[in-house]
Amino acid sequence: MKKNYVKKDLMQDVTNRIIEQLESGCVPWVKPWKGDGGYRGESLLPKNLITGKAYRGINRLILWGVSESNYFLTYRQAKLKGGNVKKGAKGHAIAFYSPLKIEDKTKKGEFMVIPLLKSYTVFSVEDCEGIELPEEKEWYAPVETRHAKADECLKPADIRHGGDSAYYSPSHDHIQLPVQDVFKTPEDYYATALHELTHWTSHKTRCDRNLVGRFGDTAYAREELCAELGAAFLCADLGIEGKLQHAAYIESWLKVLKGDKKAIFTAAGQAQKAVDFIQGVEVANEDKEATATAA
Repeated sequence: MKKNYVKKDLMQDVTNRIIEQLESGCVPWVKPWKGDGGYRGESLLPKNLITGKAYRGINRLILWGVSESNYFLTYRQAKLKGGNVKKGAKGHAIAFYSPLKIEDKTKKGEFMVIPLLKSYTVFSVEDCEGIELPEEKEWYAPVETRHAKADECLKPADIRHGGDSAYYSPSHDHIQLPVQDVFKTPEDYYATALHELTHWTSHKTRCDRNLVGRFGDTAYAREELCAELGAAFLCADLGIEGKLQHAAYIESWLKVLKGDKKAIFTAAGQAQKAVDFIQGVEVANEDKEATATAA
């Protein structure tokens, strides 16, 4: 698959779109799939038609909700499948971080590797002709199964129940949650728990993110954005439809996004790394699609 260096400002374009959605009252990562009471697993996630792999990190955020089928492919892939992209179809620019080795000017004779942002354009299958969708076995995951999988994700953390606050304590390395019965629905409980679980991955023995911010400042907003996206990714993977914790943070997120076009890319990359850690996923270098932290 041919990849191109970013000519347009992909970071700014994506950031502008998310700012517009947030300002209109729409949080783009809150339940961006269509539910009908059942849950069909990965068929709800945007993925490549040829490889069958679900898109990750910022690309999941870019492609969520733009296709009925959730299948995408490049112009070249459409040709290889014996089809064509329809005339006038609008493609979607997605991101890929490729390692670039450069000389370290501060250390003579040494080199460092930085993530270089590249992009390529994909089209939804609906915008193509002559291409058939694969037959997928429909399956239904009962709510008990989904909750059990969420419990498995939460199992490694030290979770304590009681009180009326939900938070992760970095100094004591534990998660505090109200008892499940006080939540409106079990899904709300799990969405909250998964948010705090993403914070839990910040510990130096896990994903090693520095929790130095205080409520209202930029560092705090960035970590909350990471946790919000991590919870959204996990909720989609698990079929949890609880309400994510976003209302109190929108203004601070807008401030961060307007001041730094890399912020949403960094947050999505950190969130994907957190999700990979929680799910025990080992990601090969060639599959680290847009999960690197923006430089």
